[in-house]
Amino acid sequence: MLKQALKRFNDMDTKSELNRIYSVITGGTCSSCGKCCYDNVGLSACEFLNILDFLQKEDRIKETVSTVENWYMNQYVKVQPCIFLKDNRCTVYEVRPLTCRLFGHQEAAEQSGRVELVLKQNQEAKHFLREEYGIAVSEEVLEHAIRQCDFKPQVRLTKAERAKLFDLIQQEDKDYYLGDLIDEELINLSLIEWFVALYIDEDQLFERLLTEMSKRPE
Repeated sequence: MLKQALKRFNDMDTKSELNRIYSVITGGTCSSCGKCCYDNVGLSACEFLNILDFLQKEDRIKETVSTVENWYMNQYVKVQPCIFLKDNRCTVYEVRPLTCRLFGHQEAAEQSGRVELVLKQNQEAKHFLREEYGIAVSEEVLEHAIRQCDFKPQVRLTKAERAKLFDLIQQEDKDYYLGDLIDEELINLSLIEWFVALYIDEDQLFERLLTEMSKRPE
């Protein structure tokens, strides 16, 4: 299924359509601190295929899957950078997803609201994981959220304009879901979740995680 999806991605030149959507986003000034890259971002099916196509051409799939496994095993222990951040630089910059491209376009108050939401969700996850699986999430992870940075876009897109771009990206996904090239259950996934779902035995990996977490001191 994944092989067919990648073939469709190239045959239909979905990359060009993605780049057309991305083209309305301007650059800006950035201190390159890399703090915004300490997240597991969400991305659409065609954006994942865009990254996958890029990695395949660079023969980086195997090493990426290994990095994903390591990230997964440490997700409740420490705050980790994006799996593609190396030496404070994005190694898939030209195919980075919309979420990454739009960071910094939000107003400070909007980002502050997101931080509050993330911290609340972290606490909810803490209680769920403790009760269901006996997993203790570290304070470092619980207190982590991406905060407003000093990035200044040349032209700041409004919330409505950003929402429209996400809608356009979702439109590109339809052919892959309706054509049974991507399972309908694989929607609204994060970068890590995409790789785990398509390249790794998730049940087995989760069992490994539980075993490792049980060895950690309270």
